[in-house]
Amino acid sequence: MEELSTVLVVDDEIGPRESLRAILKPDYQVLVATEGEQAVRFVEQQPVDVVLLDLRMPGLSGMQVLEKIKTIDPSIEVIVVTGYASYETVLEGLRFHAFDYIPKPFNIPHLREIVKRAAAQRHVLLQRTKEIAEQQFRDLLQDLDSISHSLQKSLQTLNHVSRTLQANYTTLPNASSEEAL
Repeated sequence: MEELSTVLVVDDEIGPRESLRAILKPDYQVLVATEGEQAVRFVEQQPVDVVLLDLRMPGLSGMQVLEKIKTIDPSIEVIVVTGYASYETVLEGLRFHAFDYIPKPFNIPHLREIVKRAAAQRHVLLQRTKEIAEQQFRDLLQDLDSISHSLQKSLQTLNHVSRTLQANYTTLPNASSEEAL
């Protein structure tokens, strides 16, 4: 069975927050945060795939939370859900790599589709990262095997040289004592 993606809903207003939770609960593991600092702590403490983030909240603004989340884990997809979108906030969101903007009040099928795409993109990115790490590990093992093989050859050569020197060394005193006679 495939593990559900985790979606963090961040909104200080109970209505939108609980609506988003109810809409997403059947398809995702849903966490909720009532303010920005709490959202940042969630992201620091557990894996989160997608964040639905309100822009206007007390304390940290949505943009500050977006920036902090992307600093913690740039692969987390953040969708800004706001009733206060402006040209400036859209540009700022793009600068911090927001996945998308959804205006309030939101269209439920549209919201579900965007969250589904964001979760899929995160999954693909994590899968690609895992494959790259596995390939780098295989390459490292192959390099270590080559180094090990070269090292073994070098050690065999050193062993051979050592035996040759020992054999020559043991014959040197005999040769010196014969010359002295």
